[in-house]
Amino acid sequence: MRVFVPAFIYYSLNKEQIMSTPTVFLVDDDKATHLRISKLMNTVNLPTNSYYYAQDFLENYQQQPGCLLLDIYMPEMTGLELYEQLLAKNISLPVIFLTSHTDVPAELRIRKANMFDFLEKQVNNLILLKRVQQAIKFDICSRQEEAERQKWLDRFKTLTPREHEVMGQ
Repeated sequence: MRVFVPAFIYYSLNKEQIMSTPTVFLVDDDKATHLRISKLMNTVNLPTNSYYYAQDFLENYQQQPGCLLLDIYMPEMTGLELYEQLLAKNISLPVIFLTSHTDVPAELRIRKANMFDFLEKQVNNLILLKRVQQAIKFDICSRQEEAERQKWLDRFKTLTPREHEVMGQ
């Protein structure tokens, strides 16, 4: 499944369509990382929203599909703290943690937190693109499954008491 959206199409979409366009969200306090990843995602026409502070991402994220590239060590709020807030708010956006420092205890804590992946910032571009595409595909599939589940729950709510009784047997 391809998730690439050419820029000329993306910028002609309305708000509802943009909400369903997969986006790469980047939260990192390093300008060089922003430039590198934005350029890389641009090569495959993936829209990128970049934030230097975790709080800015939290204030602007509106449940759009995609994935989050998240630095572990940032001022004010760390990547782990942001991830915990996302979980508390029931936001299930796939997260790929990025780090320039190998920190075994932090990596173990992150892996136990059920995130999508953990990569070093200097990871090969092809590997990063592949993992981003996999995360976006995972997110789209998860959203489709949730929509299907919600559809069945909505139908179940319309059953009469007698139909509920028969279903229970």
